[in-house]
Amino acid sequence: MTIEKPNEINQELNESNKELFNSLSYKYEKHRPIEDSIVRLDQEEEIYEDLENNKSILIRGNWRAGKTSMLKSLENHKFGKENSIFIDVAVLSSYSLEEFKKIFGKYQIIDFISQKTNQDENKVEEQIKNSGKTPIEYLIQYLEQNSEENIFLEIDEVISLAQKNPEALKYLASLKNVSQIKLAIVLHRFHSFEEDFKKIFDGFETHFVKPLSFDEAKKLVLAPLKDTPITFSNDAIKKILEFSGGRPYEINNLCHAIMSDNSESSNQKLNYEKSDIEKAINNYHDLYSDISNVVYNYEAIYLKSLSQEERDIIDLLITKKQIPISDIDKKIIQPLIDTTFVRLNEKDSVYEINGSFFQICLEKNLIRKK
Repeated sequence: MTIEKPNEINQELNESNKELFNSLSYKYEKHRPIEDSIVRLDQEEEIYEDLENNKSILIRGNWRAGKTSMLKSLENHKFGKENSIFIDVAVLSSYSLEEFKKIFGKYQIIDFISQKTNQDENKVEEQIKNSGKTPIEYLIQYLEQNSEENIFLEIDEVISLAQKNPEALKYLASLKNVSQIKLAIVLHRFHSFEEDFKKIFDGFETHFVKPLSFDEAKKLVLAPLKDTPITFSNDAIKKILEFSGGRPYEINNLCHAIMSDNSESSNQKLNYEKSDIEKAINNYHDLYSDISNVVYNYEAIYLKSLSQEERDIIDLLITKKQIPISDIDKKIIQPLIDTTFVRLNEKDSVYEINGSFFQICLEKNLIRKK
């Protein structure tokens, strides 16, 4: 009897399971928020406890950090859609403050009250109009009249208001004073507005979304592979974690690229080891077309999230690889740690870049520095 070598088996399986790999690639979500997250559940619990203790919350981080996913998962896991109102204000940035007040949350609030009172939506809309109140004022009145009810109010994309309508930001921040509203606001990190944010959102509890631990990264990588013969070794997961800096966006994009690779040098196989992940990462030119959206995201972060002083620190870390803790003021570097792109290596008492792909992109000049 001839015993086939593992690599030969993998090659045969690659050729006969293209459809399996292709279908699995789409299970690694690259774009949309995750409404039922399986990671960061400990942080989700921390945020929920703050909300239950009547603290208003800022969920912070860079673009594609998982902020909206945190909102959506809190809604799904803790409050339920029937007790939640989600409002994306990105399309409202061009409105004056008075116009903003009239339209903010209008249709979501109409739907919420319609569901709660079993009234037709048109009738609720007419009631709001006749009351002379803004939609949010009418909602507050409804809550006061129904004292047993509380709502989870989720406000996304407020960064769109920062430059064009800062008064609207102050208006949203004032909602923290409504006792029956559990308020959570997604706020991107944007260095040129940070001082204004401190004043506007004074009294809010801030939660920067955290990088994933090894166990969380493993869960994220393996979950789409349930009931398939495909596995990743612990060393392969560690390499993915090192590559991504523990950021789910990068993890999903890398796994999507590996699973959807139909080239002649395809990395598709049943059992992934550290060397397979290294091969995919080292062929970054081949990887680039599938993961270019990560590079564009890095560019936005480098140019918008970071101050010039912070960019200088990143550039220094790219050159030196490590900087002793004693060489940098903690206040200056803390935002880079909060937003996950620098990590503290406590064992060696140094700061390092968190995520080898971010480092590769800077070293290879894939991010245009301005």
